Amino acid sequence: MEDREKVLYYCLGGGLGHITRFTAFCNTLSIRPILITANKTVSSDYLNRFTSDVYCLPDNLKDDKQALRKWLLKKIKEINPDRLLLDAFPAGVLGELADFPNELNSIKIEYISRILKLDTYNKRVEGELPKYSRIWQVEKVGKAQSVWLNNLARYNNIPITELTLCYPESDVDFKINTPENCWLIVHSGSDQELQELYEYAKDIALLENASPNYVVVGQLSAAKFFQENVSYYNCYPVNNILKKAARVISAAGFNIMQQMSKIKEKHFVLPFNRPLDDQHLRLRLSKQ
Repeated sequence: MEDREKVLYYCLGGGLGHITRFTAFCNTLSIRPILITANKTVSSDYLNRFTSDVYCLPDNLKDDKQALRKWLLKKIKEINPDRLLLDAFPAGVLGELADFPNELNSIKIEYISRILKLDTYNKRVEGELPKYSRIWQVEKVGKAQSVWLNNLARYNNIPITELTLCYPESDVDFKINTPENCWLIVHSGSDQELQELYEYAKDIALLENASPNYVVVGQLSAAKFFQENVSYYNCYPVNNILKKAARVISAAGFNIMQQMSKIKEKHFVLPFNRPLDDQHLRLRLSKQ
């Protein structure tokens, strides 16, 4: 990438998954784009390693497609990037970038593809998808989505570039004590899901007659359902401690499945339902 090239990364979605993929993508390609996100929970100090500037979406626009589109197109015009990277959703999470304006057609749009529930997502898109200059495929997808991706690439007369993400080293792990026989439960979702993962881990321990030391890492302000002998940390990211744990218990989100792909034998996975992501499919594909 030339130094004068201006890159904008558009990254909306729930939880920390989109931000974590953003940091890994930037780390892999050694780029520092401008970031547009709806996530305000990640410290600017950490993001500064990967981005030259951050714009946060106003909260009142998250569920209003037309208002979001108006705000976003205005911001894109102001930034005037050479490249626009679209994370996960080919026309934005609500379909807000369908019928991309001709006046902005000098921007090279690149789509970063992961598993997507196309039947559900397509109902959000009213109009034509943007014209892409490149498709990055960052994980294995199902057969239907693979066919769709190949058709999209042929329509745009572009290749599909498969990319394995390299996750950056984090600088917060020293704060986390990883005891002997540490079973790490890591999740950035809801209280209910984190509790389900904890109960799942206890069931495994009961079946194996094991007595692990549980360490839970999440993004919750409180975790009242944990026993007193459970260590709980509210921090981000946790890339480095995954290797230190004897077991890792998690959902089947994109990032944790990528990070654990080379140490699957100690990874225990409980997939959850998501509106646009298919964790059950991701888990099945990981076993092939």
